[in-house]
Amino acid sequence: MDAMTLRASTARAVRTDVGWAQRSRHALFLGVLLVLAASACRNSGAQFDVELARRTSDLDAKDVPGSARIEDGVHVREVTFSSRRWDGEPSTIRIQAYVAVPPGQYPRHSKPAVIYAHGLGGQADRSTVIELCRNLDVVAVSLSGPGLGTSQGSALLPTEPGLLFVGHDDIRHNWLYTYVFAILRAITFAQTLPEVDPQAIALTGFSLGGIATLIANGVDDRIAGALPVAASGSLRAAAEQDTWLRQMIVSATLQRAARSAAQPLPDPLNDPGVQALFQKLDPLRFAKKQHGTVYLLMGAQDEYFPLQQTLDTFRALRGRHKRLALVPDYDHGWYFGSGCPARCMPSSSTQPSDAGSGCPAPPICPATCPADAHSPHCGPQHSYNRQAEFAARWALLLRALIAQHVARPPRPFPAAPTMPTIHVQPNEVLVSSAAATVAARLAISTDCGYTFSQHELARMPDGSYRFAQPAPLGALLIAEVEGPAGAVSTAISQQSATSACPPRFRPFGPRPASE
Repeated sequence: MDAMTLRASTARAVRTDVGWAQRSRHALFLGVLLVLAASACRNSGAQFDVELARRTSDLDAKDVPGSARIEDGVHVREVTFSSRRWDGEPSTIRIQAYVAVPPGQYPRHSKPAVIYAHGLGGQADRSTVIELCRNLDVVAVSLSGPGLGTSQGSALLPTEPGLLFVGHDDIRHNWLYTYVFAILRAITFAQTLPEVDPQAIALTGFSLGGIATLIANGVDDRIAGALPVAASGSLRAAAEQDTWLRQMIVSATLQRAARSAAQPLPDPLNDPGVQALFQKLDPLRFAKKQHGTVYLLMGAQDEYFPLQQTLDTFRALRGRHKRLALVPDYDHGWYFGSGCPARCMPSSSTQPSDAGSGCPAPPICPATCPADAHSPHCGPQHSYNRQAEFAARWALLLRALIAQHVARPPRPFPAAPTMPTIHVQPNEVLVSSAAATVAARLAISTDCGYTFSQHELARMPDGSYRFAQPAPLGALLIAEVEGPAGAVSTAISQQSATSACPPRFRPFGPRPASE
């Protein structure tokens, strides 16, 4: 072989090798994409047929005869509309709801709508839509989940929670999936009302309704604002701890095993239905897909959704306007929904209450605080009593969300303030916010968030706020800033190692009258 032939042969070989290498890289890149796509598919949340949910041709909305009246100055009536369920063959079900409309003369399609989603075992509530409508100047809709109230379908109850842990073969069999779809249908119903601005839809829900709120906001771009309350994602991480969510899962799997005469699984978290909930209906899987602005309101000691899981969910949420409001010394609203008033609580672990007559007798109001409790949080199971403050924060956050992120044009009520920054100094703690604020508070826990001491902070000349003492070593710090109209937002100190601080949960006691 001469030199010219050798050079030509070598060039062809190089070109061939380069082409093979390029094809190999392309194949490798394609393979990586396919693996990532498969992983994303596995890690994505459940798919919802939003076009089906938006269809008005089969909505078949009807007023319940004789239900329309004027109460507290607003027009309220009971309605039903069609939705779907998939347990067995797909079929149509009727969903019951209450709707309240503001009085007076105003342009068509000018009012925002607020959809309220109830918690576990709840149902549509007439008084809820009246209060929302009257106080927020919105069209309010409260629906009953499948099988609850007079809605058709199978009911999910606190005593029978099994329908929350089914759907490994088809996630549409899960009650929560059917509930979310009914909420999407409620949005469709609201958009058909002549008073409603169809592009001004807000959604709020408590507990399981809060989970449904996060899921719905992750799949439907018709939602302009969402306020989930007492709900977060990262469900498996929550259930791996001694939370009430774990207790519910254990109860459901034991009930299922008893009905089928089978041995319960050693680890209920490995039940296929439980896995289906974690994999397809965990709000964390919808966090990066949120459409409307999210304000998240939580008790800092929620027995279902621990603080770390709440923080993980909030950090994952999409949107620069998102806000977090943590309420220290408040849980899931369980014990003090109708419990002992703060004025009736003992003042120390040894001194009995001297509040006089009118206070419920023990065990509703204890005679003394347990030795390890921080007064006044020492009721049944060392409970918290901030029901009124929590409700007020919910109302103000919802007003702010609607005014600045939902209503068109925006209303003259400021958004919740930007989240504060906590500066831990050797001899003091400083709290600052980029927004206009009128007050700031610092909650400090030295027992891993079981109880907090709360402190009103002094305003400094530069607009920051000061706690003039060193923070206890390893303490959990939650700062709250209050805007001019009363809405709040919070932040937790970056030095607070919540993941390394094992949470404590109160025993699963008798449930309140309603969630």
